[in-house]
Amino acid sequence: MRFWCKICVKNANFLHQTEVVSLPMQDPCIDAIDLKTLQDNASATKAERVGLSPSQCSRRRTALEKAGIIEGYKASLSFPALGFDVTAFVQIRFHSHAIENNDRLLRVLEAEPNVLEIYSTTGSWNIIAKVVVARLTDFDDLINRAFIGKNYIEQIQTMIVLKRLKLSNHLPIKAQPTGKD
Repeated sequence: MRFWCKICVKNANFLHQTEVVSLPMQDPCIDAIDLKTLQDNASATKAERVGLSPSQCSRRRTALEKAGIIEGYKASLSFPALGFDVTAFVQIRFHSHAIENNDRLLRVLEAEPNVLEIYSTTGSWNIIAKVVVARLTDFDDLINRAFIGKNYIEQIQTMIVLKRLKLSNHLPIKAQPTGKD
C-alpha cells in the first residue's frame, strides 16, 4: 500500500511516491518540496507551491532551521565576474598523521580568504583545499605563504582547474509520503 500526504494528492504530485527520507519534518512531503525549492531559489515564496499560508511556511522553515537541516541562505556569486579567474586544488601530505598537523595547517588555511573549502581525506593525501585567486602569481604567493617551509608538510600537489564542468550544491531531497492511498 502506498501512502500520500493531503498536499501531494491535492497537487497530483506523485513523483516522490517511492522516495524515502528520515528527517525530523512535520510533513515530509511539504518540507521536502520546500527544501527542493529553496535550493533553486532561496528568496522565493513557497506558500502557493505547497498549498500553505505564508505564515505556515515560515513556521515550517524556522523549524527546519532550528533542526539544523537549513544551515543558512547564500547568494551564488560568479568567480570570474568578480575577478577570480583561477580556481585550484591543493593536496597536502603530512610527515605524520598527528592531529597537531591538521590543527596547525587548519589555522594557516582559515586565515587565507582565498581558501574556500578544506577537506580532511582518506588515501595518500591528508588535506585537500579549494582556492580561488585572480592570477597565477597570486596562487604562487599563497602557496609560498601557506605551505612552503612548514616542517610538518611532506609534500603538496596543485591542480589548476581548466574548466568547471558541473557546479551544484543541491542535495537529492526525497520525501516519505505520510497519508493513505
